[in-house]
Amino acid sequence: MNSIELIIDNKISNIDIYINVIKKTIIVNNKEQKISEEKIDDLLRIIRTWKNEYNNPNVIDAESFFIKINTTDGTEIIKGSGEYPKDYILLKEWISGFNE
Repeated sequence: MNSIELIIDNKISNIDIYINVIKKTIIVNNKEQKISEEKIDDLLRIIRTWKNEYNNPNVIDAESFFIKINTTDGTEIIKGSGEYPKDYILLKEWISGFNE
């Protein structure tokens, strides 16, 4: 795995995260810091069983998320709006550790 990009967008805020897995750095809303392999593994544990798409078109102004995982074998995209995986709150808690 080379990198992980994550965007969460809602009416109140926008969170933009880029993780360079090789260099062990994370950029959250343009602020770079180091990230441990353990924290990267925690993120992967949260999202590893998610489907590629979650969508509820009946929800207006829903929070949306976009995750792009780049590997040497290709790219995987996970996205959603108005419908979320069961562990979505864990993702938001994981993010809050970097977005303080």
